[in-house]
Amino acid sequence: MSTHRTPRTALFTLACLFLLHAGNAAADARECRVGEIVRVHGKVEVIRAGSTHVPIAGERVCERDRFTTDARGVAELKLSDGTELTIGRDSTFVISQWKPRRLRANVATFELVTGAFRALTGEMTKRRHRFEVKTNIATIGVRGTEFWGGLEMSPGALDVIMLNGKGVYVTNGAGTSEITRAGQGVTVVGGGAPKPPVSWPEEKVKRAVRTITPD
Repeated sequence: MSTHRTPRTALFTLACLFLLHAGNAAADARECRVGEIVRVHGKVEVIRAGSTHVPIAGERVCERDRFTTDARGVAELKLSDGTELTIGRDSTFVISQWKPRRLRANVATFELVTGAFRALTGEMTKRRHRFEVKTNIATIGVRGTEFWGGLEMSPGALDVIMLNGKGVYVTNGAGTSEITRAGQGVTVVGGGAPKPPVSWPEEKVKRAVRTITPD
């Protein structure tokens, strides 16, 4: 059987490849509309589509980006709605979903695998939304606020504090606790229920801030 391609067949094949490439490029462009990296301190890496690279200021942030930092590494991001996100030292943080919508609820979900972060939410939470950070202990949800969350600041626990804003809830299969006053925090130990919110002592607040502050 002859495998010779006619000019028309070759052109058709090239056109298909072009359309496939254009479609992938469009998908990549949509996925990389999350925001951009503002500053990088110390050692920070991003895993994207199976490849690892060192990010730089001004680089776009994509859905499913997985940020990792070392003991001195901090990454500061500005998302497309104005949300400010700081990924702290010794942390692994994933941008899971970023879906601003006009007719349905906005969706922004993240995952804190290790370490700590701080977020100041933007336009995303000013209308109907789901803005959540998942951890292996509990999920943190916000109603429009500035907050901090960290793993292992207390042994085997997730700690969350609201710094300013409308409210933060911390929930898992054992229960839910809601923070409504700035300066209050919630601790969740292991698989237990989130504890009631309490005002954090100055020393604990300083320890939390230290995790997201570069040298």
